[in-house]
Amino acid sequence: MDAFQLLQGNLVARTAEVDPEEVAGVLIRQFPALEREVTNARAFISGLLGQAHPHHDDAVLLTSEIATNAIRYARPDATSFSISAQTTETSTLIAITDAGGTTIPLICKPADQDPGGRGLFMLDTLATTWGFIRTPTSTGIWFTLKISSEAEA
Repeated sequence: MDAFQLLQGNLVARTAEVDPEEVAGVLIRQFPALEREVTNARAFISGLLGQAHPHHDDAVLLTSEIATNAIRYARPDATSFSISAQTTETSTLIAITDAGGTTIPLICKPADQDPGGRGLFMLDTLATTWGFIRTPTSTGIWFTLKISSEAEA
């Protein structure tokens, strides 16, 4: 199974670099596992979708939250994380994969004064669907944002 199968709706992990030209319609980019790279991850998704995209702000926000988690909770020796993204006329799918760690993604409700802990809560609130996959060497969190047709609006 490869990243294209993930983006066709199957929940699989991609643990190796995939050439974007080998996977039609899917953009994949790898980032160093550094906090300052979250800005570049946001810019990658923002540039892919464009400001006029109906889910631009939600996609950029969720990418920021999940990329931050990828850096914070991956193994200490992790050197990178990757983002796979695909947008169609009906939905956007974004998957962020890191080097894995010792924790599993859990939604929690932090106290009002807690500075963090809201990323997965926001993901659960804003995403149409989401999930995660763990392998011995990686953790991947994916989410979709459905684009409503005018008939549904």
